[in-house]
Amino acid sequence: MEDLLQWHYADSSGSFGPYPLTHIKDLITEGKISGSTMLWKGQGEWKPARETELGYLFIAPTLAATPASVIPSVPAAPAQPVQTPSGIHNGFVWALAAVPIIGIVIYAASGFASKLVFFVIFFVLNSLFFWLDQKMLKERGHPVPASKWANVIPVYLWQRAKALNQRKFYVWIWVITFSYSISVIFTTPSQSNDTSPEQRAAINAQLSQLSQGTSQTAQESNADNNP
Repeated sequence: MEDLLQWHYADSSGSFGPYPLTHIKDLITEGKISGSTMLWKGQGEWKPARETELGYLFIAPTLAATPASVIPSVPAAPAQPVQTPSGIHNGFVWALAAVPIIGIVIYAASGFASKLVFFVIFFVLNSLFFWLDQKMLKERGHPVPASKWANVIPVYLWQRAKALNQRKFYVWIWVITFSYSISVIFTTPSQSNDTSPEQRAAINAQLSQLSQGTSQTAQESNADNNP
């Protein structure tokens, strides 16, 4: 069963995998994977190699060769809170959370002429900020979410917040702004002459309130994550 798991490892040069367990053990034996190297076995969370079930491979040879039954049990040290690695910021994920609002603002500025305008802007900006945030994490030596659903924006944001031990403010803000943008797209006529000035004014007022709320939440979240 162990060989059915698909393992990944990550270091300062990036993340690699999937590999079978036997290959991961070979890399540990060769010294290419150290006890602090982050491992992920295709399920659960990323962990330092010494904290996984392969931790015994990093014990001194004489102790590793001792039968488990005669090794005295040592109380586990209390878990330390995970700290966000230095140099990592949330600028790109907050930009992702604001993308639906940016798309609606430009869509409104175009006179609600075409829904295609919104979807093109939404796709391009999401792809850009998604790539920039992954690039930033890799450059700072932190593994990026690598599950099969990690390319879905809300899943990526959730797994990122969990890996960095951050509050999930930007996940919920993205869900709110995306839901609002979709409601505007599918309830607003696509022709500018079908939209009354009153409708435009109401939508612009809602966008202004939503943007202010997003900005305030981002400031509070950054203050919580960087005490």
